[in-house]
Amino acid sequence: RILPAIAAGVVLCITSPVVLILLSGLQSSGVIKISEGAAAAVGLVFLFVQIGIAVYLFISKSGPLKKYEFLENERFETGYGVDGMVKEKLAAYATTASKALTAGVLMCIMGSVPLIVCSVLNMSSVVIVSMVCLLLILVACAVYMFIAIVGFGASYKILLQTDDYSPERKRKENKLAPLTRVYWLLVVCIYLAVSFITMRWDRTWIIWAVSGVLFAVVRGIAEAVIRTGD
Repeated sequence: RILPAIAAGVVLCITSPVVLILLSGLQSSGVIKISEGAAAAVGLVFLFVQIGIAVYLFISKSGPLKKYEFLENERFETGYGVDGMVKEKLAAYATTASKALTAGVLMCIMGSVPLIVCSVLNMSSVVIVSMVCLLLILVACAVYMFIAIVGFGASYKILLQTDDYSPERKRKENKLAPLTRVYWLLVVCIYLAVSFITMRWDRTWIIWAVSGVLFAVVRGIAEAVIRTGD
């Protein structure tokens, strides 16, 4: 129940600007006869309500997990027979996790196709804005599967201390954690600042795409520095 609730909170965060983007696009195109301020006000209400619900879910559901955080960050020893039992459960769950991962990745990729096609064909701003909203919704659905389904399978790897949860990987992640938090907080601040100043919510979404690519570069450099330091 905890992971689906947290996943739902993330979905609410991702889709929080959808109403604002859609109303702003429809208003600027003259499809709906309301003022720009009214469109922004209604959209912001939805945005803050969704974020508020998401924060509540994060706080209320993540509390019980606090006592297990050491499993992700520290090395530990499991009891006799635990590894064998966990390996069996992981093998049984592997197919479900693989299907969810594949479906999520396809959603992320295919979700951008309509937006790219509409942009290349110079379709109306209303259509493009609608495709941006569709992309956010599909990405939100994909993220839900990543967290609620694939993430559940990852819990077995945490107990086995394999892949991303090996002792070496944990040590590296502990060093990179501050960088990750600061980076994405800056991205959120830049996105909101640029969006509110320009009121071009139909275009500022590109900040997230660029930030995602840039983060891979920043992380790669940070990992190289850590290896050099070691």
